Amino acid sequence: MADLRDRMDLGTWGAFRTGWWVLHVVGIVVVGYIGYWLAKM
Repeated sequence: MADLRDRMDLGTWGAFRTGWWVLHVVGIVVVGYIGYWLAKM
């Protein structure tokens, strides 16, 4: 079980974490932009 987890950490899990981090950053930017646009109205 430990070997499988290490393999996931090096491959798929690392890519998933990177994608998840990027998704959060994009989400924060979009929410901030929408909030700014609504406040500007």
